[in-house]
Amino acid sequence: MTTDHSPTADMSSSAPTSAPRDVVQQVVIDAPPDLVFAALVEPDQLRQWWGSDDMYHTEWEIDVRVGGEYVCTVAADDLPMTVRGRFLEIDRPNRLVYTWNASWDPTGETIVRFDLTPRGTGTLVQVTHSGFSATADRAGYDDGWGRILRWLAAWRKTDE
Repeated sequence: MTTDHSPTADMSSSAPTSAPRDVVQQVVIDAPPDLVFAALVEPDQLRQWWGSDDMYHTEWEIDVRVGGEYVCTVAADDLPMTVRGRFLEIDRPNRLVYTWNASWDPTGETIVRFDLTPRGTGTLVQVTHSGFSATADRAGYDDGWGRILRWLAAWRKTDE
């Protein structure tokens, strides 16, 4: 379990309600749920925080509606990668659920769910990635979602 007790990045990697194969990460962001939700669905905002200079940058095409599709293109070490899917549930600013199909992962479609809960003047963000096959690299996804939530927390700190 990873924990950072700074005011804007309180993180942990487990939750009691997750299934054994789920990957669950949490962070507290110093922003209200509506701003955090916008950061999860608006391409201009996603480009600002999802990725890093030492790792990769992303480009997003998003149709934010139930049944709408998204495509994220990643340039990492000159190897193009994509994640694509469709939105299953949009409950602004509380929950966002979408399918996840990563070009680097041959194990099949999975589901990503963001739950946003007000916490003081900020928001508890919990991401649950589920539907993994028995052969999926869940440890890799656990590391990846932890990194992504740290980027989100850092973006909010620099956006103030």
